[in-house]
Amino acid sequence: MLEYLTKERFFEVSSSIPGGHWSRNVSELRWQYHAQAIDVVKTLGIEAPERVLEIGTMGVSLVNGSHTMDYAEKWDFPGKQPTYLHDARRTPWPIPAKSYDVVIALRVFQHLAPVQRVCFLEAKRIAKCVLLICPERYQTEQNPSSRGIQLNQFVQWNENTPPTRSQFMEMGVLHFWDEKSLPPETNRMVRFRSRVLYDAYRATTCVKRIAKRSLKTLLGYR
Repeated sequence: MLEYLTKERFFEVSSSIPGGHWSRNVSELRWQYHAQAIDVVKTLGIEAPERVLEIGTMGVSLVNGSHTMDYAEKWDFPGKQPTYLHDARRTPWPIPAKSYDVVIALRVFQHLAPVQRVCFLEAKRIAKCVLLICPERYQTEQNPSSRGIQLNQFVQWNENTPPTRSQFMEMGVLHFWDEKSLPPETNRMVRFRSRVLYDAYRATTCVKRIAKRSLKTLLGYR
């Protein structure tokens, strides 16, 4: 049975982390999307915390004992010992397919430009469900390369399949995909680093299938 982050624990931990990320006025807003994400995870029936991967926690995890992914160059916090010390922008991630029941990334994906699509496909590859909080518009002087992600972009990356749930909040949009809304064909797509290469692969595969059918038809007439 999972143990979840409480509001009291959230403010206790966040207030102990130096830097402006967890300042009190912003933390009030951050707790709102943390609470909504916890409510989603509770519906999944996950029994072991090791079946949950949280990316970019900044020291605050939704599930006690969950696996985590953080990178060394930035966003330090006390006791930083992630399961995977890895920059999510470097793909493929060092995780086998379907290792987790859910992967969670709260306000992380806006910082993964220009490889946001590939990172989304990696999230789909390693987990049965995907839970993200991401603003639709995002660009600051501190992070000029960061970009928000629109709902229609996620839909396009997911073989034109929308999320199971999308909820707009003050600091971003909660997007959740269950197993039914994650087409398995996309697991093959992650091998390709651009949409052009993947489309070329699909076109080639289609031509091969047509040629095979035509050959069978011709042989059938002989």
